[in-house]
Amino acid sequence: MNDRAKIGSVRRAARLETRLSAVLLGRDRLEVEVLDLSLRGCLARCRACLDRGLVMDLTLAIPGQAVAAKVRVAGTSRDGEAGDVAGPFFLTGLEFLTLPPGGEQVLQQFMEQERKRQRTGA
Repeated sequence: MNDRAKIGSVRRAARLETRLSAVLLGRDRLEVEVLDLSLRGCLARCRACLDRGLVMDLTLAIPGQAVAAKVRVAGTSRDGEAGDVAGPFFLTGLEFLTLPPGGEQVLQQFMEQERKRQRTGA
């Protein structure tokens, strides 16, 4: 089972495969790439190995707007598919703890539009 499948085995919400830029704020500021998204959380690729249970602020760059969320690290594993001379990447499962008012609707709308776009190949 690959690292992505291990994290995915505990999923409880439908996920949308995507590529979105995001920023995680804790003690440090981390640029991350969101690889998939649901209303409960997301899977992000970053250069840091984050500790399970760590609570951070996530700003997700949804096209046309940004969505801020408080997230908790559900798990992290090394990404064996994204080797780089600058160092390793890690896959981090993030659980949404809180979203701003209307944030869930913004995510839902984006996910519906993106699913339609992916089905039609537009």
